[in-house]
Amino acid sequence: MAPRRDSLRDTGRENAINSARVAWSLLIVVSVLGLLIYRYYDLQIVNYGTYLTQSDRNRVRLEPLPPK
Repeated sequence: MAPRRDSLRDTGRENAINSARVAWSLLIVVSVLGLLIYRYYDLQIVNYGTYLTQSDRNRVRLEPLPPK
């Protein structure tokens, strides 16, 4: 009788590998989310005045031009 296919698998090792992959993926996602939150805080709260000044300078100014 041929051995069953399930007997060739090492389910404990597969579970360990999958758990490690999930843990690393979760760590990467949480790190990127933390980076985005930090950047949002930096732009909106810390550097608020700098970007407010830049946006005020970028406004369109109407200058009348006399016809030639």
